[in-house]
Amino acid sequence: MTDPRTDPRKVIGGREFVFGTLPADQALDVLGVAVKSLGAPLAKMVSDGEVAAGVIGLIAANIDLPEVKKAINALLSVTACVGQEGDGRCDMNRTFTGRVFDMLQVAVESFKVNFSDFLAAGPLLSRLGKKTL
Repeated sequence: MTDPRTDPRKVIGGREFVFGTLPADQALDVLGVAVKSLGAPLAKMVSDGEVAAGVIGLIAANIDLPEVKKAINALLSVTACVGQEGDGRCDMNRTFTGRVFDMLQVAVESFKVNFSDFLAAGPLLSRLGKKTL
């Protein structure tokens, strides 16, 4: 769960969210879905040097919706919505019915919090397995 004293916060859609940290095993599951869904399209975008129209189609072709929903639920499970009834923990249906775009923005922010080291290492990842980083 989140610690409102120390965890990052952000206002999205007029509501304040507090972002906690995923356990390592859940983080690996989320990362796997992200890489599977976005890896090939992002590689194509980088190799083309620009956002190609076909990239959206590649993303859509690679998405396994049940797996994406599980990943989003994992990210929401460590995110709290300040002022929400109960324990405040985000729930896909209770928190975001009628606000799907807000849900995606919250999931992206939670991803940034939980994978800041991975995202910062982006330029280094292309050199993994080589003699020098």
